[in-house]
Amino acid sequence: MASVPQAPYSDVPARSPRSPSYAGLRQRASFAAWLKSEREQRGVSRKQLARAIWKTRAADTTTARIKAYETVIRDAMGRPKHVMLPSPPTLRIICGELGLSWLSAFASAGYYRDVLEALAALVQLGWQWLDEDKAFERDGARLSFRSLGVTWLNGQVVWAALESSYFAKRYIAGEITQVRLPRANSTPKGAENIPDDVLRMLEEAADPSEQWAYVVPKPMAAAILVVICGFPRRGDIWKQGVDMYTVHLLEAITPMADAALQVAKAPLIASIARADESLRDTRLSTDGRRIIAAEFMLAWADAICQGYTHYARLASLEYFGLAGVSIDKMTPEIRLPQLRRAALPDVSIFQMPN
Repeated sequence: MASVPQAPYSDVPARSPRSPSYAGLRQRASFAAWLKSEREQRGVSRKQLARAIWKTRAADTTTARIKAYETVIRDAMGRPKHVMLPSPPTLRIICGELGLSWLSAFASAGYYRDVLEALAALVQLGWQWLDEDKAFERDGARLSFRSLGVTWLNGQVVWAALESSYFAKRYIAGEITQVRLPRANSTPKGAENIPDDVLRMLEEAADPSEQWAYVVPKPMAAAILVVICGFPRRGDIWKQGVDMYTVHLLEAITPMADAALQVAKAPLIASIARADESLRDTRLSTDGRRIIAAEFMLAWADAICQGYTHYARLASLEYFGLAGVSIDKMTPEIRLPQLRRAALPDVSIFQMPN
């Protein structure tokens, strides 16, 4: 008996146009499992959570709704077929009751519009701090910010200003060090297919004494780091642990994002708006949307401060990718050993200053 051909699987939810979530079915399934795990770890019953959300004695219907949020309906092949997500207002309440970061939860649930609005607000708050701290009083300081970051604060050279606790709490430096390419009997990681003469040229060009640092307001730095760590370009290869770093970063910056949304909420414009359009275009696969959105997000970060964006990419990526290049087709030029080194900042430094 001939087998019945299986219809192609689509990761796009059947009712996606009516949902503010841009997540595909697999991502929604991961979110449902995560939500159930977080609730159970905190010892909160479905009835308790339902009572907190709907402010009434939990009935069977409301408890069943919580169960629905944690349940994945699968097809005969075991693939996600339907997942009910809590609405953004409901998810906010759930996060409050369970002590979770709403920013991290929204990213997990695919509510990317809300995440992008928070990032835009963080950048806007950063511009506000720059004006408050008179960073652009010198001629050309505003124009040079995109390339150099902060060079001047309240009448002082930035490095002198950062010695005060006030500015140290509000600003952060992204530091880059250029190192010599190691020459040993073994081939350096990433240099397997690079000719010896190219390796020799790279070694001679690398001056270990060269260092750079780009200073930006912490809200702006947080937004750029989320963009770079959360939206890798096609062909980018993360350093180990960067995926979890992004989760912890979103958790750490949630209070700062809340403050930014209260005082500096900004509309999505330019490249970040194009990224939003790409993420919600369900005609494309989830991976395809992310690849396109990453290009727009990187352009947005570059337009804010190209220097700090370069630092963030060095800190988070083992190798840089290029638009349209897949990981399995990377050329030797793309896999050149990284001569500039940087480390990601500890997420704890993004606490809101008093």
